[in-house]
Amino acid sequence: MGWESIIFLCIAGISWGQMPVNPYKFRNGRISDILISAAGPFSNLFLGFVFIALLLLFYNSGLFSEEFIYLAARVNLTLFLFNMLPIPPLDGFNIFSNIFPGLKELQGSPMGMFCLIIIFLIPGFCGGLLNIADSIISSLLIFRTASF
Repeated sequence: MGWESIIFLCIAGISWGQMPVNPYKFRNGRISDILISAAGPFSNLFLGFVFIALLLLFYNSGLFSEEFIYLAARVNLTLFLFNMLPIPPLDGFNIFSNIFPGLKELQGSPMGMFCLIIIFLIPGFCGGLLNIADSIISSLLIFRTASF
């Protein structure tokens, strides 16, 4: 954890870790860097769909707490959407900066932290990500009930 992450933990209740990666040791250069950066967000996407599948399979069965599974799916889908934002130091920035190399110069810029603070201060932005996650989950639930 860096000092920015500790400050965010105190202010916003979330934090992140940094994993040192040496892209010069990759065989495929930019493609490998994109795959490593995408691993975190796509693991959240995968977990979100696993929890959606559990919710669809065991809806009204009483085996699992539907509220917990719904919340787990919602949190993981929201984390996927948030991590894919092209703002440094998020994973989405590293993905997009490998696709568009001109963005690499913003890597160490304090503007990324400024943008993250502004995002958390904008009312409804994080709620908008939650609404997107809710619409994905509810549309899958509606599709399930309509097909059975």
